[in-house]
Amino acid sequence: MSAQTETLFISAVLRQSDHMTPVLSGVTPEWFATYSDEWDWISRYIDRHRKCPSKTLFRSKFDMTIVQSDDVEYTLGELRDEFLNRSLVAAVDTALNDVQDQQDPAKVLEDLSASLVRIQGSAAGAANESDVLDDWESVYNEVSRRYERQEATGMSGIPTGFATLDAVTNGPQPGDYWIVGARLGQGKTWTLIRMAATALYHGMVVQYDAWSSHGTRSRCVPTRSFNPTTPCSRSRPVNSCPARTLTWWPTRSFSAT
Repeated sequence: MSAQTETLFISAVLRQSDHMTPVLSGVTPEWFATYSDEWDWISRYIDRHRKCPSKTLFRSKFDMTIVQSDDVEYTLGELRDEFLNRSLVAAVDTALNDVQDQQDPAKVLEDLSASLVRIQGSAAGAANESDVLDDWESVYNEVSRRYERQEATGMSGIPTGFATLDAVTNGPQPGDYWIVGARLGQGKTWTLIRMAATALYHGMVVQYDAWSSHGTRSRCVPTRSFNPTTPCSRSRPVNSCPARTLTWWPTRSFSAT
């Protein structure tokens, strides 16, 4: 029965090109007893391309037959139920074997409880990717660093120069990658210049690279002493701007490192 349910689900996803339903439901290869490799490939394709692979491409990779199945949500429910049934049986069997082997009852109960919590998370479509006991130190260190920056500068991230944006996001955090999108001539470049100038004014090191539509790049390197109150004029060339340590990139992106 498991293979048939898995075939119906995969076929429905491919035929309907529905990549959002399984992603939002937290479907993982662990849910599959027979076609885990097939779903692992599909999920990695979705992660990379943000869409479902074509039926032709799937057939070129695997021998599984795509059947007439179009109801993604119904087949997903059937798939989840079978996965939960297998998981519960496995958890109980493990606990019974531990009891028969005269393992410490408290340890058996603790392991069974942890298994049930993981199964419950899977039933809710949640991905348990963090262990509080093992990961607390890294989380504590990150929270501490943000708290220190909050106390020192009034916000944990990098100021952008836009009060509303800073209030909502608390500024870009280390490791963030922001993309500013808009139509031509709407001020993407000058928005990022203001963000870079504000970061410089608050003592950050900034690299700003600008690429033209012809693929050429102009550079300017701003220093920490850059004065954001002396703006660059649109009519002046980049190299004549007062910023001497700003590296220009018009990719319209902002990366916090």
